[in-house]
Formats: sequence, structure tokens, C-alpha cells
Amino acid sequence: MRIDTYIINLEHRSDRRIHVLREFEKRNEFNAILTKAHEDKNGSLGLWKTITSIVSEAIYNQVEFIIICEDDHVFTTDYSRENLLEQIEFAKSQNADILLGGISWFQNMIRVSETFYWVEKFSGMQFAIIFKNFFETILHTDFGPKDSSDYKISSLSTNKFFLHPFISIQKEFGYSDVTERNAPFGRVSALFEHSAQAVRHLNNLNKSYLLCSNERKKHLRHFDQKRASLPLFTIIYGPLYQVSQIQNELIGKPEFCVSWIDGTGKIDDELWLWDQIKNITENALKNDDDFFILCDQTHVFTPEYSKLLLMKQIEESLLYGVEILSGGTMNLFNHSIPLSKSILWIDQIVSGQFLVIFKPLYKQILSTSIDKEMGAIVTLSEIASHKMISFPFISKRKYVKNDEHLSKFDFAGVIAKSFDDAMKRLVLINSKKESYK
Repeated sequence: MRIDTYIINLEHRSDRRIHVLREFEKRNEFNAILTKAHEDKNGSLGLWKTITSIVSEAIYNQVEFIIICEDDHVFTTDYSRENLLEQIEFAKSQNADILLGGISWFQNMIRVSETFYWVEKFSGMQFAIIFKNFFETILHTDFGPKDSSDYKISSLSTNKFFLHPFISIQKEFGYSDVTERNAPFGRVSALFEHSAQAVRHLNNLNKSYLLCSNERKKHLRHFDQKRASLPLFTIIYGPLYQVSQIQNELIGKPEFCVSWIDGTGKIDDELWLWDQIKNITENALKNDDDFFILCDQTHVFTPEYSKLLLMKQIEESLLYGVEILSGGTMNLFNHSIPLSKSILWIDQIVSGQFLVIFKPLYKQILSTSIDKEMGAIVTLSEIASHKMISFPFISKRKYVKNDEHLSKFDFAGVIAKSFDDAMKRLVLINSKKESYK
């Protein structure tokens, strides 16, 4: 079988043309079709026009799939004809829209097989296998002057996959006709290497959590659901109507033993907040507490909250050796790993309205000083390796209209939307994890 492989090249870029044609020499599995790129002042738009013209031809030819290849593509030593054909067949069985030979950036992945991964978002279209069920979607998509082909295609499907080890990366030419920031020598190679490292890191994390949970199950201490009292420290900055808001949230929830911390006039004082966290941590360490909960006045419980769910999440966090469990987050994370039906590992925590902080982090907190520009919550995220997020969210920040303290963060419902978007992403990731078990 010879695969129709469209190699995109600007006519005046002979150096790239010579390079990429050499990559396909003596590789008889490819029907290499040199394709003249559409020229446009907007390089991204020119590339998109070229892609859509290729897809139109593929539809006319009634092929099952094509490869679109950019002229900076390089085969890695992990490439082989047999592996490529095998992975294409596997991709078909997974109803793939696109399969990528290598990616320079990504958000969220799930390992489907030894070398085959689902991906949430990506960049890197230098070697892309596109299947016929995706042709019409690409062809009829609007493409704006600020769009890029990688991110646009990434946004059009939830059935996107890549191979790792990568079978394709990009060659450095010292310039880019589409992405100017990728022009400096070394930048492109660094992007692919960083992406490959991220894949290896996430695989190792997933494996280590599995081993950790199996070992800790032998020693797990379960809560007495009826007698458990959860230490909750609530920071109040004011104004009065928000004090009432958080008080109302805690009515009818006897599972919490609440301590109130007066932060009047300290809303932007990150050093003060860090001192409070240290004081709480020091007492928790003295009392041999396994965890404490840190909360602020912007917290509201979601409809999904229950004492039973929170207890389960805390027990599971103890099982995995967690350092921080967040009740809910804004949409600013890059990577997550579903560990159970109720918690996921997450690479960063940016929302501090409801955090469960565990004993393994106590000494690190007490020995850390912060830069006030970084902030207390970001510092917690930075010093903790084992960060988890509640699924579903049990906490959100409530947008309060005309609140002077929140106005710089939360205009026109930005924060509320960010929480909703984050939850939608986690729902997708969890569902994909379940489907690829």
C-alpha cells in the first residue's frame, strides 16, 4: 500500500524542498505529492488554504486517509514502515480523526496502548494522518486571520491521537514562514524535546500512583463517618455581605469544625496570608493532624458537594500520598491524570477558595518563604508535587457583582466561566479514560 502524502512547500523555499524530498527517498510506502503552498501575507491563512485544497482533492479521490506533511518534517530513528501501517489500522479501530507523528506542545493525554495516545489539544502538524471522517469538518470550517492550523484542527475534534516515541519532528532552518517565534535556532528542537519529556513524566506519574495506591491500601486509615470532624480555617477579608455568604454556606454542615481568621484590610497582602498558612500548619503538625482545610470567603459549595463525597476524596488522597486537594479550579491547568472516579492529579492549582492540605506538605510549607509577587496559592502549587482536584468540583468561587476586591479578577463572569470550562475539560478527560480502559 502506498499512502498519498501531500508535502507542502512554498515555491521559493528550495532548501526545505530538497530536505523533505530526501526524507522520503527510498520509502516506497509513500506516494509523495509535492504540493505548492498558497502564498499569503498571513502565513497561517496560506497554510490553511493549502490544507483545505488538499482535503478537497482527497474527497474527490475517495481515499480512506491521507498524510499532510510540512517541509520541515524529519523522520526519527523510531520510524518504521511496519509500525506506521500498524498504528494507522489501530487508529481506524479507535475512530480517529487525526493521528500525529510527533507534537511540539500538548494539553492532557491518555495512554491507549504502548505507543498510541489520545490528546486533548496539540500543536505540531509536520506529519499528520487525516482520516476521511474528518475531511468534511476541515473543509467547512471558518478560519480567521488570527487562527493557526494546528490549534484550529485541534479544536475541531475530540478524537485526536499521537504516537510516542515520536516518529516525526521538525528540522531547524533558522526561520519560519508561519510562526515567527519558532525562527531562532534551537527553539523547535527544544519544544519537541520538552513535549517528549512531558509524555514520559506523565507516564511515570501514572505508574507511580498505581504502585503507591496498591501499597498504601494495606495501611489506609478509614474515617468514622459519624464522628469525623474536619478542621476548616476560613479567612474573612470583608465586606459584610460576603461574610454572610460564607456563613450561610456552612449552615447545616456539622462535619466542619470552623475557625475564623480576620483578614480585614489584608485582601492583597500575600505575605500576611502565607504567615496565616504557616501558623495553621505549625499547629496541625503539633497536633499530628493528617490534614486541614483552608477556605476563604469567596467559596461556595457546588450542588455536587456532600459530606460523603468529601470524606471519600480525603481517604483517596491519603491513599495516594497527596499533598493538596483542591475543591475546584479555574481553567488554567495543562495536564491531569484521572486516578479514580472522584479525584484527578493536576499539574497546577491557581484557585485557593477551598484547599485540603495534607501532612506530607507541612514541613515544606514551614521551610518556604514566598515572593509576594508570586502569591501564597501559587507558592503552595509550586512546592507540592502531588496535587489533586475534586471530581466533580465541590467548590467554586462565587462572582459577586460590584465587589471591589474581585472586580480586577472577575468582570462579566470570567471566573464563573473559567470554572465551568475547567469542569468540561475534566469531564471529557475522565470519559476518555473510561473508554480507553
